[in-house]
Amino acid sequence: MKKLLTLLLLFSLVMGLFLPTATAMEGRFTDVSSEAWYYEGVSYVEEKGLMNGTTSEHFSPNTAVSRAMMVTVLWRLAGEPKLPEELGAWLYWDIPSGTYYELPAFWAKEQELMLGYSVPYDPNDAPGGLDVYLFRPDDALTREQLATLLYRYAKWQGMDVGAEAAPTDFSDEAAVSPWAAEAMQWCIAKGLIRGTSQNGSLLLNPKGYTTRAQLATILLRLAELQKKA
Repeated sequence: MKKLLTLLLLFSLVMGLFLPTATAMEGRFTDVSSEAWYYEGVSYVEEKGLMNGTTSEHFSPNTAVSRAMMVTVLWRLAGEPKLPEELGAWLYWDIPSGTYYELPAFWAKEQELMLGYSVPYDPNDAPGGLDVYLFRPDDALTREQLATLLYRYAKWQGMDVGAEAAPTDFSDEAAVSPWAAEAMQWCIAKGLIRGTSQNGSLLLNPKGYTTRAQLATILLRLAELQKKA
């Protein structure tokens, strides 16, 4: 009898080593079910420190990715590099000092990965000799903008971004902006962007905003693509 109790106690202790971890994984974000199509993507970006929750308990998978969020993700993907000593003659008017995306935005512009919007200005009101830009940090990132950023990042990383044939069975493919066409074709060919089904049609929805769930999943696909390269 004592031997049986000892075995049961040992079994309970061993199981206790595993159960808390599994519970923690399932309960990390209350709005991310283990059955969700984006679960693996969210787990990946959290593990790699690429994306954080919007709160300690929420990932907000259906929330739009802002430009501020996206530039921070790019910066983290690159290993959180420091800014060069010479930043060049430019600034962003709409990025307050000390914001979480300040360094990523300045870095991304230096690398020509994610640019701002130039605006006309009165030289008498702006610091002499400086180009003035708006970053629009709160703007939602469209899917064709995401494709362009992924394409630039892959090229910056030295990945092969040569033209490849891509499926053309998206009913709204003509809606892709000319400036994003090459990047979108590359993302489709590489399986990074696969479209969404709506009323029996496969859509790219290039002007639609990118959700946090979509970005997390695409970042996982990008990591898998880099392993194959």
